[in-house]
Amino acid sequence: LSRLSEVALHTRSTLLDIGSKIAPLLCHPNSWVRHSSINYFASLERHFTMAEVYCFFQPMLKPFLKHALLELSRDHLSRALHPP
Repeated sequence: LSRLSEVALHTRSTLLDIGSKIAPLLCHPNSWVRHSSINYFASLERHFTMAEVYCFFQPMLKPFLKHALLELSRDHLSRALHPP
């Protein structure tokens, strides 16, 4: 899914819908699943502006984050996540 989002084969609404389904996996106990979920959201960063990240992704990811998130980079997202 990360690769498909990188080459923009899906519409933005589809990317958001897939993101809402993947968001709970950010706290999965298996590190491979967790890192794949982080990679999916990091691949979306280039398709959405900072304002869109805050409006669309912040409410979706809020239950899984320790603090607010303004960008979807791998480093920021992995540091902001609650531990599994």
